[in-house]
Order: sequence, then C-alpha cells, then structure tokens
Amino acid sequence: MRVLILTQNLDTGGVQKSVAMLANALCKFYDCTLLLFEDNKPMQYSLREDIEVRAIATLEVDICQPDIGREIFSYRRSELSKVVDSLEPSLIFSFEDYHNILSLEIDSSAKRIVSCRISLQNFYTASSKIHLLDSDFYFQHIRKLYKKADAVVCVSQFIKNEVLDLCGDINAINLYNGVDQQRLIQGQDKIIEVGFDYILHVGRLHPQKGQEDLIRAYAMIHKQIPQKLVIIGDGTSKDELMCLVETFALAEKVIFLGNINEPYHYMKKAKFCIIPSHQEGFSNTVLEMMFLSTLLASKYNGYNEILHDYGNLFDIGDVEKLAALILKYSLDTEALSGLKHSQFIDVQPFTIEKSMQNYIELIGTIING
Repeated sequence: MRVLILTQNLDTGGVQKSVAMLANALCKFYDCTLLLFEDNKPMQYSLREDIEVRAIATLEVDICQPDIGREIFSYRRSELSKVVDSLEPSLIFSFEDYHNILSLEIDSSAKRIVSCRISLQNFYTASSKIHLLDSDFYFQHIRKLYKKADAVVCVSQFIKNEVLDLCGDINAINLYNGVDQQRLIQGQDKIIEVGFDYILHVGRLHPQKGQEDLIRAYAMIHKQIPQKLVIIGDGTSKDELMCLVETFALAEKVIFLGNINEPYHYMKKAKFCIIPSHQEGFSNTVLEMMFLSTLLASKYNGYNEILHDYGNLFDIGDVEKLAALILKYSLDTEALSGLKHSQFIDVQPFTIEKSMQNYIELIGTIING
C-alpha cells in the first residue's frame, strides 16, 4: 500500500521536521511518496533512501496580478490530480490547511487524513494573505471540505476545539508532537563557535513569533546581565528586527545567526531559552528547549498543554514582565536550576516514539477501514 504525503517543502520549520519524521516512520510499513509543492527550496531534513520524493514545478508568475493566488492553487490542484492518478495511493496525508484543501478537492478513492497545526482564528486574520489567498478562502473551504476527511488530526486540544467550532461534523483527533530524545542527545555536543554567554531564541522571524517583544525586553535590562541575546532563524521580519536592534544600539549584543538546522547544541549551551510567541500550534521547539535547556515563554493559546507556570511565563506582549524574567533567571542560579529540573520532568511524556506510534495506529485504522 502507498501513502502519499503532501507538504510545501522540506526547508526549515517545525512542520517540515514533522513531515520528515512521519515519512521516516511510515516507510517501514508502507510505500511512501512525499510530494512537495515547491521545487526551488533546499531539503534540510534527511529522509530514508526508500522514500520517493516528487516536486511540483514552481510557476513563474507576477504575484501582484489579481487572483494570482487562486491561479496558483488551481495549477497545483491539477498537478496533484496527475500525481494521484499515476500513484493510486491508498491514503493521502496532508500537512497545513492549504494542502489539506488541495487534497480534499481532488477526485480520488484514496482515504484522506489532514493535519491542523495552527490556530485558525489567530492565523487567518482579515489582513493575512497565506499563499496569496485571503482568510475567507480558508474558512469557506475548511467548513465545506474537512467533513470529507477520514480524520482531522490536530496537534493540540486548543486547535481541535477551534476546528470543531468551525465545522463540527468531522472526525477530529488530538495527537501531540514528540521529541526525538536520542537525536537531541546526539546533537547537543556539537562544537559551536560562540565565545560568550548568551540567552537564546529560535524561530521563524515573523510578527506572530514575538521577536520584537523580546528585543524590546532585552533592551530594558541588557546592561544588568552578562549574556548576549542570540537569535536563530530567518524570515520576513528580519530587516525590521535588525533596524530595531540598531535603534537600541544593541548591534554588539543581539546576534542574528540565520537559519541553523537542528540547533540543539546552541540550545544546550544557552543560559536559557525564550519563546515570546503570540501564537503557536504544538511547538517542537518548545519541547526541544524544555529537554535541552530551560524555557521562558508567553502564555500563547494552548500553552498549558505543554507548559506549567513556575513563575517563568508571561502574558503575550507583556514586555516589562519578560524583561523582569530575563533579569531574574540571568542572575538567580538557584531559580534557574529548579526551573530546569521541573521542565525536564514535564517534557518526558512527549516522545517521538509515542507520537509516531499514535500516527501509525491511526493510519492503519483508516487504511484498513
């Protein structure tokens, strides 16, 4: 039996990491094909040799043209249909709403599982354009199509509740992500060329990730602590964030390292890590930081499915509270040690083995009816 997995690319990001882990686990039981909807991005995550990878050619278009998002969507739907007709998969497993909609729109006898990984209300706002499509496109198609899926996998209970509120007549299932603890242990001891103490943030540079809040908070207390701030990631907010750093005259103290695939050695050697997100799904990065380091985090929707509040959490956008927490945990070794111990215990149930077993059991159930 063949399983076809749909995703945008295998460049950097939590979704991409999850796709690679699932494909590597499934190929032990099924013939697996991974279909990418971009052929112009590097593959940052390794796959087993017996996984077939295909890619849909990227259209050369003028993205300023009206309705170009729908034109690209229609093109990708047509190309997906061709791939499905040639492969005749038993199951199509798609990641993210855009690809979920593509999967559910085509005609095929294949079973369909779709994966929801972000907060619908927080992500699809009136001003957002995701894959050049407005929020109404997503809400209309989710309401119409998700009931056709054999299963709608949600990575948090919060997201599951959101999806059920939007379209109640669906088979919604909550399956948490998990961390590959052995991979983290193996990657934590790589040598890094950083000759100073630092606190760390890892994430796509985007307003939803709250990096502006982090830089503003750090600017308030940087003269009182010995650590620099290291930011790993890239994205649309990079120039804006670098200008903010210049505004605060922090160019020598806030270090942008760009994308680093699997930066586990940076997490391990950080004084502590910070996630100031305005929204998250069920973040692999949060789990990894809890396992390898110590984490300060915002109270994004659904945070309490992973994080307990030991006095290390702050309300979204509360820059002053974040600054106070950075100051506290930079200087209070005993408090930091206690937090580290508690979070290490909290993260233990979230293993990749448990997560993959849940996915394998679900897929087997769906395929076998």
